[in-house]
Amino acid sequence: MNSLSFIVLPLLAISIPSLSAAPAPGKTAAKPKTTHNDDKIGEEFRDMQLESWVLNHGLPEPKSGINLDRWNASSANDRPEERGFYLEGDILYQTHPSATKSAQVGEYYKWPNAQVFIKISGAFAPHEVNIIKKATQYIEKHTCIRFFFYQPGIQKDYVDITNSHTGCFSSVGRTGGRQVLNLQSPQCVNLRTATHELIHSLGFFHEQSRSDRDKYIQIEWGNIHSRNSPIN
Repeated sequence: MNSLSFIVLPLLAISIPSLSAAPAPGKTAAKPKTTHNDDKIGEEFRDMQLESWVLNHGLPEPKSGINLDRWNASSANDRPEERGFYLEGDILYQTHPSATKSAQVGEYYKWPNAQVFIKISGAFAPHEVNIIKKATQYIEKHTCIRFFFYQPGIQKDYVDITNSHTGCFSSVGRTGGRQVLNLQSPQCVNLRTATHELIHSLGFFHEQSRSDRDKYIQIEWGNIHSRNSPIN
């Protein structure tokens, strides 16, 4: 891959609910308790609990992978990255001391000199590795960003591309050290989704999170799943 030099555009902001304090060092955060009620409302409530837990602790969630197993590209009316129990479906929210609750991305989150170092460490098939490389090439073609393969001991910050059974997700911007971008095989390993997640790693949120979104879109509330509707 060629060298990288994309001037990262001004990064967008998104309102995030207040976050719980992280667990004390050496302790593991407890997942929300759930019941085995098969009632639809009970299932939706448990999903909301799970989403809240993932948002608060910024950890990959196996249920996202299970949920994605039910997804079928030929019949689904959504995209694989929308199936995760993460912020807006595929954003692994991780904070840095300079971050604010409104998640305004500052200088810390930009990749110096527009150079992004990546490592493909998942058990990807050869054709899947090619798809990931094509995604980096697509971004390089349309921006000044350049991707390089991570060299241990030389670079400190890098994107580790994995394919664990936890859905499609990425952090937003440079988080420092190793940061995971996950592309569950085979559902997430396509050019569109791989490019989408890489763009998150550059520092971009979803378009619908733009502060000026209400000037350009109209929400069809009747088409929104009950668990995602505003709670009155």
